[in-house]
Parts: sequence; C-alpha cells; structure tokens
Amino acid sequence: EAYNSDVVYLTPLQLGFDYLKDSLQFEASSLMYGKERYMIIVDEADLLMIDEGTNPMLLSTPTDAKTFDASLYERCYSVAAQLQKQEHDDGPGDYKVVAKDHTVELLDVGMDNAEKLLGCELWAPELARGFILNACLKAKELYTYQKDYLVRDGEVVIINQGTGRLSVDSRWNDSIHQ
Repeated sequence: EAYNSDVVYLTPLQLGFDYLKDSLQFEASSLMYGKERYMIIVDEADLLMIDEGTNPMLLSTPTDAKTFDASLYERCYSVAAQLQKQEHDDGPGDYKVVAKDHTVELLDVGMDNAEKLLGCELWAPELARGFILNACLKAKELYTYQKDYLVRDGEVVIINQGTGRLSVDSRWNDSIHQ
C-alpha cells in the first residue's frame, strides 16, 4: 500500500529486498511496487555501498513457529558440544573446520558418534537433523559472542564485520542464528 503513494521513504536495503521479492512473483497483482516510478533518490548511498556492499542480499523465509522445534536445536547443540574437532589432517576427531571456506565438515566417525548421541538416524528424511547439527557445529566453531553477534531480548543480533554496527534485521544462512 505504501508503494502506491507519491513519495515513499525507505532504506536502500529494504528497497533492494522488495525489488528481489517482486522479481520472484508470478502475477502482477502480487507485486509490491505498485505504480511506475520515474525517479528514485537514495539517501546515504555511500553507507549502502560500504556497509552492505560486501554482503550479498539473500532472501529467506521466516521460521514457521508451528514447525520450528526448539528442542531439536537444543539436542543438536548438546551433541555438537560433545563432538571433537579434528586438529590435524588424518588426526582423530568428529569434524573438521575449513577456515578458508568458513565451513565445518562432519566426518564419517562424527556422523556415527552423533547418531549414537542423538539415538536416531542423522539424515532421516522427515527431519533435518543433519543440517541442524551442521549449523550447530558452525555456530560453535565459526562465530564468537560479542565479536560476531550479541543476544538482545532473547534474539541474536549480528554484528556487521565491516563497520562494527549491529545488523538488526540480518540473518545468517543455514538457521545458524536460531
């Protein structure tokens, strides 16, 4: 409805996300932008290019409260805390951290140990236990409290690494912020 006004004020980031959302629509009646625009003025464009220019804009769906199972995340995080990091190639460990790719890889022995600790199959099709466990391992190894994120009112708030500012509406991929 706001886009049908003559003057619309919003952040460049919101404008970009709304544009991306519109590009995913199949019917004109579902478009957010409304009437045609002949001019756009971007306030603080330098801020957009500096703060947000290093991070691609990714669309994700919000977590559905009906299907979100907090206890599964808690169980997986508990298991992740018990698994051991492989310190050297071919050394003992359940998973390895690939720092240059900013990833964590669960090794075969780690999958077996995780299934024993969970008491069920890790990659069962009805639940994404394997994905959740991997997200928990990434959270454990790759993100540091008060450096990469803060917790405010029970919610994770990401710290922009380029500026040190809080990115309130940002989310990490793979449900890591949960």
